Amino acid sequence: MKTSPALKVLMLSSALLMACACVQQRLPPDFRPDPTLLSRIESISIKTPPFVCPGQNLKAAYEAKLDDGTIVPFATEYEKDNPPPLHISFLSRTSPEATALEDGTWDTSPSPLRGATTGYRLNALLLHKSSVHTQHVVEPEYSCLPHEFRFSGDPGEPGRRVTVRLDILSSPFVDRLLVAEIGAAGYAPYFLLADADKLPRIDWLVVESRGGRGVPGQAGRTGSSGRSGSSGCPGTAGGPGGSGRRGGPGGAGGIGGEIFLIVPEGETRLAWLVKASAPGGAGGPGGQGGPGGAGGSGGDGIGEGCSSGSHGPSGRSGATGSRGTTGQDGPGMQVVEFPRERVFRTNGPPALWALLEYSRTGSREEGGEQ
Repeated sequence: MKTSPALKVLMLSSALLMACACVQQRLPPDFRPDPTLLSRIESISIKTPPFVCPGQNLKAAYEAKLDDGTIVPFATEYEKDNPPPLHISFLSRTSPEATALEDGTWDTSPSPLRGATTGYRLNALLLHKSSVHTQHVVEPEYSCLPHEFRFSGDPGEPGRRVTVRLDILSSPFVDRLLVAEIGAAGYAPYFLLADADKLPRIDWLVVESRGGRGVPGQAGRTGSSGRSGSSGCPGTAGGPGGSGRRGGPGGAGGIGGEIFLIVPEGETRLAWLVKASAPGGAGGPGGQGGPGGAGGSGGDGIGEGCSSGSHGPSGRSGATGSRGTTGQDGPGMQVVEFPRERVFRTNGPPALWALLEYSRTGSREEGGEQ
């Protein structure tokens, strides 16, 4: 039996929680830094790679600097017979754009907008000496983000209406930041960011709105049962069952959906970056042929030594119905020019508006949740 993706995630989460619980159990409840060492700590620092892509795990190391310049690392493991002088459990770690994990790493937010204007701000505070704390900022980069989006309509229905909003903005980390919002009926909008100077000239963003697959044809009816044989000496054979009926034809695939690209006025060249298609949906499968009817029972033999008639043969199964026709392709992508301030929706997430404000004024604002 296959395990569903949701169950796999639940099992993995449970395993991680159990592992974390085991780590916590190994730490003695009275495990504290040595007071003498604690008094000598002047600062702490966080070491990470310089860049991280949204949604990726970020490795980090932590160090304390003593009053004589000595560097003491914070351990991520604990050995009872050789306890480390400093341990990561001595730190309180927080971030508006990432989640601190037990092993010292961080899970960054999968939203590309989070950290677009602020970077990934990692905070660490020494629990037993709150005057010692630090913030470390990791710059975002966007090479890991998907740039192919494929949607399909409901069975037999047209493809979904897709709207792509595209503009080149700026951030403290990328001078020419391509921002794309991909929205489709029935789906939450997805935001995609990229360094515009590192993109190919054409067909970088792939968008498809396929018509829905045709509905399956109805199953054919069962053939009629054969007549029963007559009693006698001998009894007569039962009649053959009737043939099953042919399955119904599959439904036609839906027409391809509409795709709209919204760009700032005078920036229709941005359409070159988008490769859009709206193929018709595949035809539905034909219905299964009906089973053949049961043969009739043989007639009873009457009298001594008289045999009964044989059972009639079953009828043939009906043929499978024909596959439905493929839906028509939808219209080509329609490019619509809006004033730049209206390209993105007014009810967009706060992090998007922080990015728009930075692009307009060059001042950094706090970006909220996507």
